[in-house]
Amino acid sequence: MKRILLILIFFIPAHYIMSEELLFRIIQDTPAWLAVNRTTISRDDSSLTLKQGTIVKGFRPRFTRSRIDNDRYFLYTFILNNTQYEIQADMLVPANTESLFDDSWINNFNSQNGKFWIQSGYLNVLLSKNREKFHDIDRSWIDVYNRNKETNEYMMEEWYEIAGISYFELNQITLYAGGFSSSMFWITNIIKINTGYKVTVADHMLGTGLSVFDDPQFDNQLSFPTDKRSFDLVLKMDNNYLDIYLDNEENLFATFVRADENIMNELNKLMRINNIDFSKITFWPRRADGTMDYPPPLDMSRYIPTHSVTNNLRLRDAANTSSLIVTTLPKDTEVQVIETGASTTINNITAPWVKVISSTGYTGWCFSGYLEEIAVNNVATNAIADTAENSLVSKDEAKALSFWVLILVGVGVVVGVGVVVVIKKKS
Repeated sequence: MKRILLILIFFIPAHYIMSEELLFRIIQDTPAWLAVNRTTISRDDSSLTLKQGTIVKGFRPRFTRSRIDNDRYFLYTFILNNTQYEIQADMLVPANTESLFDDSWINNFNSQNGKFWIQSGYLNVLLSKNREKFHDIDRSWIDVYNRNKETNEYMMEEWYEIAGISYFELNQITLYAGGFSSSMFWITNIIKINTGYKVTVADHMLGTGLSVFDDPQFDNQLSFPTDKRSFDLVLKMDNNYLDIYLDNEENLFATFVRADENIMNELNKLMRINNIDFSKITFWPRRADGTMDYPPPLDMSRYIPTHSVTNNLRLRDAANTSSLIVTTLPKDTEVQVIETGASTTINNITAPWVKVISSTGYTGWCFSGYLEEIAVNNVATNAIADTAENSLVSKDEAKALSFWVLILVGVGVVVGVGVVVVIKKKS
């Protein structure tokens, strides 16, 4: 036992000394507080004032979000004269950074303005209307929780009763990303590039003798390189999308989207009670050209395909080539035409613009010169499709409905013939 204690005593300081120092610079005179566990502090009770340009050594971010004079802030813990102090995170920048983030990139408590960066896969969870789809994003967290619940008699709640979605948060010194569980990294250098920023990040436990990767509960679906304590990320913002690449712009490993409070409320409702109300959602994230990785909520219960796409075809917001692109429909995609617009000539083909609903769940306008009518074996199905201008029917419903329409038509014909025969006999 004594030998084990001796090893621990000498190992931890040695590991700390060998760890890379994280140095940050104060950007303006600012108050600092002794590091204690509290949720509300005031500028008036600060322990000292740090002058602009002061260099401090990083220790750890503080996970508890605090209020300073009624405003929420993320706090950063630093070491000065062997004493731990806390300071507002937005008062610090990396000591030797090449650039800084533009203010529009900063995403923290006081800059979200009702919009939150979440993993894009949560949109697919929302569209599924199925709480179990959260496993696609947060399987590791849910599995860890369920294992702990099996062995802990005091854990009474199910995972969906206590889980919470983390946001992507960014300031000049930290990057915080994940799902139900998230990882935080120090930013040690920022380089402005044409498409966004290239940043060097370090494990946020660097300098403490610990690693965020040592705890399985920190594991999430983001493919952070667990074999490196420091690595590069490329951040590219595309309107309501944020793509994150590892090392270079070829290795995309995570995409985040801006979600408003309505999306967040419905996601949380789906998680808690396995229910959702799409009518509450009025905003849907789009890229700068209008495209979406996932289609917005759309009622497909009465969808009937009427045409198929003969070549890759752009679906647009309006009936012209200058409007935003909703998505590109691959060849052979089936669509339902619900409205016909003006004719135009494109690539020597004259045809009208049509509003369609695609089998993939998108709606918008496309040039009908690249649509081919689907051959239908009976008049009844065509009639149903023609009258479903703004109402959508599923394929199974359409087939069943068409079958019964044919039966009714057949019965009507038989009855009609019978009536004619009777009349002729009477006359």
